[in-house]
Amino acid sequence: MGYGSFVSAKNWRHNRTYLYGLDLFNEGFYWEAHEAWGELFRSAFGLDAYQRFFFQALVQLAAAMVHVRNKKKSAAFFTYEKGRRKIAAISAAFGDQYLGLHLKHAVAAMDAFFVNQCQPQLKLDGLS
Repeated sequence: MGYGSFVSAKNWRHNRTYLYGLDLFNEGFYWEAHEAWGELFRSAFGLDAYQRFFFQALVQLAAAMVHVRNKKKSAAFFTYEKGRRKIAAISAAFGDQYLGLHLKHAVAAMDAFFVNQCQPQLKLDGLS
């Protein structure tokens, strides 16, 4: 599966851009994760509304962390809240996981960051 290709429940484990974005985020490269997921967000235009919504949420989580780095706390929290609401909507529609991402854990990790500044980690399921 190539870079920026359509991601589905069947192929997310093989989408390099999606997985690379998660690795970048987890290593603290938030701008780069933002860019990777932005590519997926743009490529989902007109294909799958939930998927586009999901990638927009990931872009917003990464953007919130960029704002934190730039010491823009109110922008960070505002951007995070937009992403958080999208994640909650996806969780309501699909349960605790979407494209392998543990949605409740992602929200809890980001919430914990805004309380005690520990670096958030996004976790996937189903990778060997």
